[in-house]
Amino acid sequence: MSRAVHNLEKENKEAAVLLGFFERLKKELPSKISFLQLRPKRLTSAADNFQGDFDYLIRKRDLPVLLDWVYEQCKNSGINFEFQQKFRNKKKFIFFISEELSLTLEFWVNIEFTSGGIIRYFSGESIFKFFSSGVNKHEILALIYITHLYHKQKNVFSAENSFRFSEFKKAFFNKDISESLRILQELQKKEISLEAANERAITALKSHGILDNRNDFLKLKFIAERVWIKLFYLHQTVPVVGPDGVGKGIVSENTITKMPKWTSFRFKDLYRMRIFYKHLVLRFFSRKDEPKNKLDERIGYYIFFVALASIRILPVYLWRKKVLLDRYYLDYYATPVRYLEGNRKPKKMKLYKLMLFLTPVPMKMVFMGCRDKSLQERKNELPMASVYYLQDLYIEFILAKKIPRMLFLSTENPIDISTKGMKAFIK
Repeated sequence: MSRAVHNLEKENKEAAVLLGFFERLKKELPSKISFLQLRPKRLTSAADNFQGDFDYLIRKRDLPVLLDWVYEQCKNSGINFEFQQKFRNKKKFIFFISEELSLTLEFWVNIEFTSGGIIRYFSGESIFKFFSSGVNKHEILALIYITHLYHKQKNVFSAENSFRFSEFKKAFFNKDISESLRILQELQKKEISLEAANERAITALKSHGILDNRNDFLKLKFIAERVWIKLFYLHQTVPVVGPDGVGKGIVSENTITKMPKWTSFRFKDLYRMRIFYKHLVLRFFSRKDEPKNKLDERIGYYIFFVALASIRILPVYLWRKKVLLDRYYLDYYATPVRYLEGNRKPKKMKLYKLMLFLTPVPMKMVFMGCRDKSLQERKNELPMASVYYLQDLYIEFILAKKIPRMLFLSTENPIDISTKGMKAFIK
């Protein structure tokens, strides 16, 4: 079999898996959360799904449900994804398997637009409140689309936008002529400029009670955030997290082979420093014949504060190498985890919120998962109740701390695919 034929068959298999996932998302998620597609996409063939992106509006409060659903689906289906939070008003997912094909979905919590040379945004929450009133949603979506054309300075007469004009006009068939339909018709006939159409659409949206906000304060906040990120985020350390047996160690080691500027490091070595751990913790806090992992669950606050200090000097200690860090703080924020005696279940530590606030934020993080059955067949040392609990903690952490870039790897795939994905991500 020629390489070209092999690659084509591989792409077709991956396309089928990705499109099957996409169909499940569109079918199952509407019963769990509020979200809707902002504008139709022109699909002349299945391949068009992998060109450009799909834009959706979502309530901010529904993001944890979305990420949890995506995580569960992807870990079971062998789908990897990058989750980006480096934008003000949207979250971006890029789904792939071996990077030959990718499916991109963008979820907006607010809608950006430009008026008078100033970037502003419409509140996503106010748009959803309008939809709940029972008024025709196509009117609002069409008006938002018109503001999008001006905000991004799109070519109104491109094939993609001609298709979208047609789809929006179909939505108003046998209905009263609306403002959005009038604007679309005038744009097509070149009777109105894109700037004038934008202003009319903005006025119409406001008349429907859609709230808008200036981005002036947000610009200052954005600048402050950039400074904070530059000073305090972890730029040289990439945590690799996931349950025991998921493959963190072998994928990390394979990834940094032939990458001399990178090294791997265990999180537990941040707090098990001989000078403190052996001469203080083991001597005064350890019980007779107690495993170190069980002791660690009783000294969570010690682990937190020692690791909080030592992680800052880790790149210096490792001669300024970049670090793939096996595990992260969240593994120690719940107790008990490994030893669930009787009917005990994991619980957050009492100072969890303070610890979460103080937890260093990495610029990048790798989150790994696989099917429960696969995990149980490997070396998993955690009860499944603890696995699920820690997964929820990490999803909460990713969203609360707005980690700019997170890579999820499903180790249902061969190791070389996971290795390739991680290597491309950390470069």
